[in-house]
Amino acid sequence: MYFGAHVSIALGLDKAPERAAAIGAECFQCFSQSPRGGKRKLPTAKIVARFKANLKKFNIKASYLHAPYFINLASKNNRIYYGSIAAIRKDLEVASTLGAKGLVVHVGSARDYVVFGGGKVPLAACQKAVKALKE
Repeated sequence: MYFGAHVSIALGLDKAPERAAAIGAECFQCFSQSPRGGKRKLPTAKIVARFKANLKKFNIKASYLHAPYFINLASKNNRIYYGSIAAIRKDLEVASTLGAKGLVVHVGSARDYVVFGGGKVPLAACQKAVKALKE
């Protein structure tokens, strides 16, 4: 088991391994872009190379990306639903390029589904999120 934390990518994604090492972390998670979305900027080959070099330099055992907060695979709104799938695909691509171990995703909210009794998440919302993850 490794100990880590969420670290900032302010001043560059390639700085994340150093930030993790500075707090004594063995692993970390970070966003690859603004957590609120906006125009997606993919890391350049130079940034990817520095990121990987810094993982080694600072003896970081594992890194993970965190998907943006706007992800909602349970949304009834197709723009949000399909946009979420596209964002996850792009983050998986970036994670793979960086050599990250995985992608942390909060799959969404079923707040626009009617809930009957007991406050349980509607089955339809769960099924929609599972379908999206399989795509």
